[in-house]
Parts: sequence; C-alpha cells; structure tokens
Amino acid sequence: MNQEIQILRAVFFLEIFLFYVGFPWAAMEWMGVQAFLVLINYFLAQKLLRPDSLNFNPLLMVWQRAKRLAPVYYTLVLVLAFVFIAYKQSMCLQEYLY
Repeated sequence: MNQEIQILRAVFFLEIFLFYVGFPWAAMEWMGVQAFLVLINYFLAQKLLRPDSLNFNPLLMVWQRAKRLAPVYYTLVLVLAFVFIAYKQSMCLQEYLY
C-alpha cells in the first residue's frame, strides 16, 4: 500500500483517538471518522479489484481478521475484568475499614 495513504490512515486514527480521550482541540471527530471509513473502503475495493480477486472468499477474509484480532480482544477483556474485580474488592475493603 502507498506510504502516503498509510500516513493519512494513522493521522485520522490519531485524531479520532484524541477526540475520544478528551482533547478539546480534536473536535473534528466526524471528519476523521468519515475519512477513515473512506480509506477502509478504498483498501477493500483495491483488494477486490486485483487480478487474483477471482478467488476472493469473504468468509476466509473474515476468518483471517478474526484470528488476528481475537487475541487482542480477549487480552483486553481479561485485563479489564481483573481491573474491575480489583476495584470492586478495594471498594469493599474501604467500606469494611471505615
């Protein structure tokens, strides 16, 4: 993929991330989301229009993405579960002590 498009993708992602983290100067969140979606669709169309796209299997693509994203997803779920449990236990301990 083009280096310039990858840089644009990173800029739009960073802009969306900073908006949701709470930086007020990143208030153009709607533009970042729209541009990010346009880039994603561009990448998908580019993949579909390649000469080897006659053998394109959407289920295989979904499976490959799921295999790539599942470990990160489950790791995040486990970390958040442990943080939530630790927080709840600390709150119970504070109620007991005070």
